[in-house]
Amino acid sequence: MSQVSDPAWDYEDAWVSNPGLGYKEKVHILGVADATDRNDPFVGEEEILNLFASNLHDRMRLQRVSTGDPHRVLHYKIEASIPAFVLRGIHIYREKYEKLSAERSFHIHRDFEGALEDLFPLPREEEAVEVWTKARAFGLLTNEAGYGFVDRRQGTERRHLLGTSPAEAFRALKGNFFAFKELEAQVKKRENELRRDPQRLKEIRERLAEIIANRESKLTDEGFDPEDKEVFQKELEALRAWKERLEAFRPDSGNDDFPALL
Repeated sequence: MSQVSDPAWDYEDAWVSNPGLGYKEKVHILGVADATDRNDPFVGEEEILNLFASNLHDRMRLQRVSTGDPHRVLHYKIEASIPAFVLRGIHIYREKYEKLSAERSFHIHRDFEGALEDLFPLPREEEAVEVWTKARAFGLLTNEAGYGFVDRRQGTERRHLLGTSPAEAFRALKGNFFAFKELEAQVKKRENELRRDPQRLKEIRERLAEIIANRESKLTDEGFDPEDKEVFQKELEALRAWKERLEAFRPDSGNDDFPALL
């Protein structure tokens, strides 16, 4: 039952990147001795099942699992959602949880102590580098009185400032789940558009060589701190890998074009 109930803690990225989207995640589980035994009234009797799932919608969600215990029937039902106002102050709840959880449990079972995935996992280094570099290449992340990008999460466009230097801005992006997910979504949208436009794809391939040369020159620029140059080096490595992938990419791959005789 614990494995089946995992989706209750699996929140989609879309919930975070689009605050206008709201839904409740529902999990209905019925634990019986043998979920495959149609003679068990808790498996085959419609009237009894209606006690646990009163409407068709809930019946479609109801999952039966075998527990091996003939003396007990377990019913687990949960509706989970996160209001937008809670997300805004989630760091406050996190700090209180970490402070108080050493003395008491806030979970339905001790097995969940320290076992649940972080609701807002920060990106790995390579993920942050890829999004940062591609966002700069696409012109999404720019240096205008500081490094930042246009944030559309609130329904209106506003500039999200990350920092005044490459190193400071990159650290800020790595450490901000919401900012990273928003910029990642913008990068993915541009990449999807790129794959559908062969001419634009060709232009990007040619342009990448120039961008790589630009990053190489920045490594020798004495006007930047060593920390900034570390960011340039990461950009350079990401750009070279991206260029290799684009050169190997064939937009027409997988298309079954059959030439007509006439």
